[in-house]
Amino acid sequence: MKGFVWNADSVRLYRAALEVTRFQESIAAEVLPFLNPADTVLDAGCGLGGLSLAIAPHVKQVYAVDTDRRALAELSEDIRRRSVPNITVSEGDVFSYTPPTCADVLVCCAFGRTGEILQLAKRLGVRTVIWIKKDYTEHRFSKGVHPIGSESFLLCTEALTALGIPFTAHRFAVEAGQPLKDTEDARLFFTIYGKDGDPSVYTDEFLNSRVVPSDDPRYPLYLPHQRRLGLIVFHGKDIPSEISFP
Repeated sequence: MKGFVWNADSVRLYRAALEVTRFQESIAAEVLPFLNPADTVLDAGCGLGGLSLAIAPHVKQVYAVDTDRRALAELSEDIRRRSVPNITVSEGDVFSYTPPTCADVLVCCAFGRTGEILQLAKRLGVRTVIWIKKDYTEHRFSKGVHPIGSESFLLCTEALTALGIPFTAHRFAVEAGQPLKDTEDARLFFTIYGKDGDPSVYTDEFLNSRVVPSDDPRYPLYLPHQRRLGLIVFHGKDIPSEISFP
């Protein structure tokens, strides 16, 4: 995840969300129709690797690449614990990374801007690019209104259209809410993911307006969140030889 540093708290919260909502498996279900069993897949900016783990049983090989050492250590432990034979983990900048064998498919989930993804796909000579983008323009876990710092699904499709690159695209949503132990856990979550800058704005009144009770004794509170996403698929051969894009 570009621009995000994983720590013990963010890892714990993310793992709880994965366990309860299994949202990465829901995202994988949107991706799998575009993959073949013989494919080698590069998961760019893989983070904790939930998507890599979800698609690995359906393809030949996954290369999971990220700059965050803590996230990759967590992924490596999951690979060892689950005895997953076909995920190779690499630390580094994916935009200068070359996999040991040619990649057929480039998967980017909430990662990368149009120009850099096109240049990466062109350099690697991939057959297919599968790009999952946020389908909203403001941060969802802030009290105030803050624009997201990356291109939205709509902006990306508009950019591909302007460049004359054929693509298929559709919108979808997955339940990606956050299980929480208590109000302080909720405050921690908003402090990590919110963009307000001052944690004191996350008052009990504000938090209670956002969370709901849960029947799960492990997590008595829950922050509902329908994560709106867009899936964009295009072919490497359709990327122009000369790309002039920021």
